[in-house]
Amino acid sequence: MQKKSTITFYGGAGSVTGANFLFDTGGKKILIDCGLTHSGGQCYSTETQFNYNPSEVDVLIITHAHADHIGRIPQLVRDGFVGVIYSTLATKELSAVMLDDALKILTEEADELGCEPLYERGDIAHSFALWRTIEYHNTFILGDNVHAQFLDAGHILGSAMVKCERDGKKIVFTGDLGNSPALILPDTEKISNLNYLLMESVYGDRNHEQKRGRTEKLAQIIRDNHKRGGTLLIPTFALQRAQILLYEINKLVEHGQVPEMPVYFDAPLAQKVTTIFRRHKKLFNDQIKDEITRGDDIFDFPQFVNIKKVRGSLAIEKAKGPKIIIASSGMSNGGRVRLHEKKLLGNRNNTILFIGYQAFGTLGREIQEKKKSKVYIDGKMVRVRAKINSIRGYSGHKDSDNLISFVGDTADTLEKIFVTMGEVSSSQFLAQKITQKYGIRAIVPHKDDSEEIDF
Repeated sequence: MQKKSTITFYGGAGSVTGANFLFDTGGKKILIDCGLTHSGGQCYSTETQFNYNPSEVDVLIITHAHADHIGRIPQLVRDGFVGVIYSTLATKELSAVMLDDALKILTEEADELGCEPLYERGDIAHSFALWRTIEYHNTFILGDNVHAQFLDAGHILGSAMVKCERDGKKIVFTGDLGNSPALILPDTEKISNLNYLLMESVYGDRNHEQKRGRTEKLAQIIRDNHKRGGTLLIPTFALQRAQILLYEINKLVEHGQVPEMPVYFDAPLAQKVTTIFRRHKKLFNDQIKDEITRGDDIFDFPQFVNIKKVRGSLAIEKAKGPKIIIASSGMSNGGRVRLHEKKLLGNRNNTILFIGYQAFGTLGREIQEKKKSKVYIDGKMVRVRAKINSIRGYSGHKDSDNLISFVGDTADTLEKIFVTMGEVSSSQFLAQKITQKYGIRAIVPHKDDSEEIDF
């Protein structure tokens, strides 16, 4: 008799962030991702407690190292989880620096709000004592006759889809899916012969700009900024987006497509991440491997400056002439980028360029939408006079058409799809498109919903 399993959507349903899916096979409880939301104010309270007992979870599988997929792992351990954590090696190494950085922010928030932080440094250490790494395509046993493999998601370094199989039935949890073809990483692996699919939908209702146009748009913005003698500020995510941006500017400078000017990399976390990228060159695509073999340092170029200390960050504005500042965080919800925004937004000669998704409710979204002439940044009202630009083509996520095409590779065997990790309108649009094109039942679950599957 075919066994039954349930998936409960404790996070990542009706929201882009906070991925947290509990896969109960009857004999094992398998958690896929354990991420933070981007709402801020993360304190340990009744509102942030898990809606399940962490001590009853047997296995935690991590798809990749972004905070909205790993950010609550130490809290899970603090609350009683003692099972095994699985990820790729790159994801484990990246998670170490990401969680360490997140702890500083969470502790500062807790101090400001007068509450207890979600976790402490010891909880991070306990988490890594439970952590095991698995190479892509190697089978690992989860128990209850369930076997799993990691497939390359092509989203960020080390990112993986999780394929689970039991008694001939197969389900894939996609995590986030890369915007293939990517500049540094291989393409997202194709999937086939699946019965069930739980997929992301960040860009489920819209498409990116043409990839060939994004590099020229970046070059044009850099040239325009140089002509005005202003500062180009690019808020960037420390993980993956920063490295892609360095690679793009490297090529533009080397090929003479933009004038040379100081480029300040004011993102200490991103600098640590870049060091990890250098250690995992084998995960790059063939073109990048070939460029490195021929002697190109893809993350360095003339007038490139790493900023280590805060005093270096404060000194940037004293440098005369046009310049570029790359600073985190990508949604302006923390980090040194806010310091620069306070100084730069009021000058019409300056430019703020967003190259990543700006979640609803973040400062980045507020600036990007330009609905107000002033924004509130760290206790100060700041006028918005600078030019505001966006390039969507650098997204690390598949867009609507490519998500639909991704499903098409296994549409002939799929019984049901769960569309998650997107704003509600985006998820619903994608689900409708999938159903129309392939005739597959596509469900958009609500938070805390449970769905039964024949697995």
